[in-house]
Amino acid sequence: MRRQELIEHIKNYLENDCSQTAMMLTAGWGHGKSYFIKNDLLPALNAGDSNRGIIVSLYGCSSIKDLSKALYLEVRASCLSKKSEKLSAGKIIAKTIVKGVASFFNIDLSVSQEDLDDLYQSIDLTSKLVIIEDLDRSNLDIFEVFGYVNNLVEQDGVKVLLVANEEAIINRIDAYNNATNSSVNDGSEIKTTNKNALTKKYREQKEKTIGDTVLFESDKFTALSNILNSFDNVYLKRCLNEYPVEDKRGIIYSIIEIMDTVKCENLRAIMYACQKVKELVDKCKLELDLNFFKRVFLSITAFSLRLKMDSTLEWEYGFESPVKLGTVRFPLYRFCYDYVKFQSVLVSQIADYQNAFIVEEDKKQKQKRFADVFNEIYNFSTNEQTKLEEAIKEIYKLLADENSVPLEVYGRLANYLIAVKPIVDIPEIIDKCKEQMLANISMSEVDDALISNLTYHDGVQLWDADKIVEYNVYKQDLLQVATDRKNVRLISAVTPDDWESVIKDIDNHPDRYIGSGSVFGRLNIPSLLGYLKQTDANKLNNFRGCVMAIYRPINIKEFLRSDRENLIILRDGVNEIIDNKSAKDKVCLLQFEWLRKELGQIIDKLQ
Repeated sequence: MRRQELIEHIKNYLENDCSQTAMMLTAGWGHGKSYFIKNDLLPALNAGDSNRGIIVSLYGCSSIKDLSKALYLEVRASCLSKKSEKLSAGKIIAKTIVKGVASFFNIDLSVSQEDLDDLYQSIDLTSKLVIIEDLDRSNLDIFEVFGYVNNLVEQDGVKVLLVANEEAIINRIDAYNNATNSSVNDGSEIKTTNKNALTKKYREQKEKTIGDTVLFESDKFTALSNILNSFDNVYLKRCLNEYPVEDKRGIIYSIIEIMDTVKCENLRAIMYACQKVKELVDKCKLELDLNFFKRVFLSITAFSLRLKMDSTLEWEYGFESPVKLGTVRFPLYRFCYDYVKFQSVLVSQIADYQNAFIVEEDKKQKQKRFADVFNEIYNFSTNEQTKLEEAIKEIYKLLADENSVPLEVYGRLANYLIAVKPIVDIPEIIDKCKEQMLANISMSEVDDALISNLTYHDGVQLWDADKIVEYNVYKQDLLQVATDRKNVRLISAVTPDDWESVIKDIDNHPDRYIGSGSVFGRLNIPSLLGYLKQTDANKLNNFRGCVMAIYRPINIKEFLRSDRENLIILRDGVNEIIDNKSAKDKVCLLQFEWLRKELGQIIDKLQ
């Protein structure tokens, strides 16, 4: 039943139902029942000058007297807010509430009817719907509540909507049954007493008290859209307006995808995530890139949903935490974790993360652009000359931009560029592309995998003898430059200043080093250990950050598997420093212990 249909169904119960029974609205926790009541049903019931909805929560009520008091106060507040409302002659006097309130306030009900007129008049429930929430979270006896509600609907003619997670109620009753069932031996057989007695009683009393039981089916797109829109945040509103609500590219679809991944649909967690990200934005006072904001918000959303299921979740050192606390698609940033858990944030840290995100996204966009323009060359036999020439010009621009064209496609790209050379009028641009590829490889880090990709690749069969020669000569040039580069040691560092410079450069340009196919595999590990043993805790922490920057990606094994041997040597050296307590001080020893754990995880990852 859609939201509007549900609203109309409840309004029809309020206005036309004569069954003298209550209605129950049920769904799991966090599915948006309360949100629907407050933001959809109440506005519909209280449209114009009417004031027909009264909400009472059983949460915190320890007795029926508490419930009566809560109802009384809510009704009184409703009446006070409508001072001009005239009392109708045929008003509904809820004597059930009067008795409960009188008992709570020690009022003697034996006094005359006139003495109770004021009390009666203050709880006129004519044309009103009493909405009782949190039945499943209450400490009240469920059967006492059913009896109380039955008196309201049957004796007083009041319309009542009970809102609950009925599955939780039944599970609680079943658990109590299992805990209290006992076996007796009458001499001939074993019998079980009280077997499901409470469950049977629950169903019997519910049948007497409740008419319709409506399963609340949350319209996720509408509910999530309303939640995000309720927060006064320009970025959330921009996310909502970027695409239609149900568009797969939109923010709502991403939230639903996260809910499915985490297996939690708690809308309160979404509201919590909105609040946290709003606070973060207000505190950092930075102009945020919208895609970066979405990454932050969605990672916090995933973490908030996970916290609803396990409030003890903590960040652990190593690779797993960003994905374990967020998702593969939206890993949790450390600054997001720190803010959600400890309400602490460094604005400079957010700025650094955003800058790194923008660089990475720019690289992805350029590589996607290359894939698109290369497709024009790939289909040259059915393409137009002008389109081919535009594609070649764009490829040259991308080759001149660092990291825009992956090195491993250079062999195939050269094959196709040489193939189309006779059918375009810009052969000089193709020659520039060839020169740029050689220059790029000469400045990059090369491993056996890249040389293999340059040697063996698919391509087009060249039909012109001159072009076959040109390609074979150029392929040898590519391989020669790559081989020469591979034989150059990646890093040569001796002094502490050398190592600090190296660590800083790796930390600032992790993608460049990852693309080389080997990082720690080309380091002088004994020299590195000598530097680490002498340095302070802050620099050790920076070194650990450098290691994480290189080996964090989930698929890093595809790029740096050859580093494993040197990393084992490094870990053995760290073990020796810890065992001999040869670090600078105890803080440094702690850093080494963390480093040892992280190296172990990396080595396992590269297995």
